[in-house]
Amino acid sequence: MDILNFFLLLIIVYLIHSSYVKFRSIHPNQLSGPIPIPFLGNLHQLGKLPHRTFMSLQKIYGPIFRLYFGDTYTVVVCSLDIAKEIYIDKFDNFSDRSATTTFELHSSNFSGISSGNGEYWKKNKIVVSKALRRINLNELGVYNFLELQVNQLLNIINKDYKNKKQFPIRTFTQKYSISTMFKYVFSEELNLDDNEMSNINNIAKPIDKIFKELGTGKLGDYINLFKPFFYYYSKYTDKHFYNVKEQVKKRYHEHLSNFNSKKHRDLIDYLIEEFGSDEKKIDIVIQIIFDVLLAGIETTALAIELATMILVNNPEVQEKVYDELRSVVGPNRNRVYLTDKSKTLYTNAMIKENFRTHPSGPFGIPRVAKENCYVGDSYFVPKGAQIIVNFFSLSYNEDIYKNCEQYDPNRFLNSTAHISNEEYYTFGLGPRACLGLHLAIDEYYLFITNLILNYKISSVDGNKINYDENYGLTLKPTEFNLVLEPRN
Repeated sequence: MDILNFFLLLIIVYLIHSSYVKFRSIHPNQLSGPIPIPFLGNLHQLGKLPHRTFMSLQKIYGPIFRLYFGDTYTVVVCSLDIAKEIYIDKFDNFSDRSATTTFELHSSNFSGISSGNGEYWKKNKIVVSKALRRINLNELGVYNFLELQVNQLLNIINKDYKNKKQFPIRTFTQKYSISTMFKYVFSEELNLDDNEMSNINNIAKPIDKIFKELGTGKLGDYINLFKPFFYYYSKYTDKHFYNVKEQVKKRYHEHLSNFNSKKHRDLIDYLIEEFGSDEKKIDIVIQIIFDVLLAGIETTALAIELATMILVNNPEVQEKVYDELRSVVGPNRNRVYLTDKSKTLYTNAMIKENFRTHPSGPFGIPRVAKENCYVGDSYFVPKGAQIIVNFFSLSYNEDIYKNCEQYDPNRFLNSTAHISNEEYYTFGLGPRACLGLHLAIDEYYLFITNLILNYKISSVDGNKINYDENYGLTLKPTEFNLVLEPRN
């Protein structure tokens, strides 16, 4: 009974303290926001699609507002100017990731590159940037492999998916994306026609689970009373991260055993050269590789899948893309190459509009304020606040894009073929922007252009494909199949 009374008293004290913290005034210029409740804060108001909830709250509270995720003071930013201020102008104060339990466990205590914090991130960014500058993707054979992948894909379609047989687009975008990353990171060449794909399944399935876990808020991440219990529960029950790390570690040690400094095979070789073989640094290198895989597989595969859905739902755009591609490659060539990219202006505009209207991820990874500061028009952000930028709302902001609800590639026709972080916000802004942007875009371009050049794509029932957003770290549609009709 004494134990029961103790826990009851603990809960009462916690609720009193939690209520006091949430309702007190912290600054004359504090942010406004919806009224929180003890324990949950505003978590109960987020709904199934928080990015859309934030857009609704923006209309009430303005471009920057306050929420409580449990006990965590959270600042939601829906303004491009303020986002740039946070990510670029005041980067030093907002450089670290939010220290939730889930993220801590999936980042080896914040020691990677996209997941790193503090000195870990600074040192890793210098080393990884140096390695990436030295990497020649052509010398590693990555681009030749990409073209081989495209040829394999088209051969598989021609052999197995003609005559209106349903084509499982998600299966092949994942295979394509993972195979590319395996070549880049491990110098392993996987065959898209391999039905077993055991190497892929050992990494792809856990990564898919990890994306869902990182994107879904958990009470144990945000409610102080639960944090100690949640940490140990997650540490000993969540095996997805461990399984991927073991696969990476196995390949890392194989590379160490036959490393040749005069002949680099892949990213791991470059990292070995930069970090050395110090046992104390192995976990950091493993985490960096994990971060690269996590960032490079899921988002690219999903972006390509979304592109096919968009083109099915906008057949007039699909035909304009086909007409342009055919005019560029001529009547006798049935392959598009990266050297054609500068000539495919409408196709490039279509890709940018796809990224705008259907971003793979609505928020990116939350940051944290290291010190009290002001942003925007003297908005006060307290030390320790979690920062979430709603990239989704930036894509649907009338001040940035006129007629933003309308899908219109023409809005990007006057821009260059190069896709920058300024034009696609969900690749990030500032020093922590995506390091693999250009490879991801090239993967995307080759897959989509060669598919459209050779096949007219449509839905299984001839109707538009319904975009049911399934919220996580990315926004996945409900899985769908395609019908592919040969153009020649």
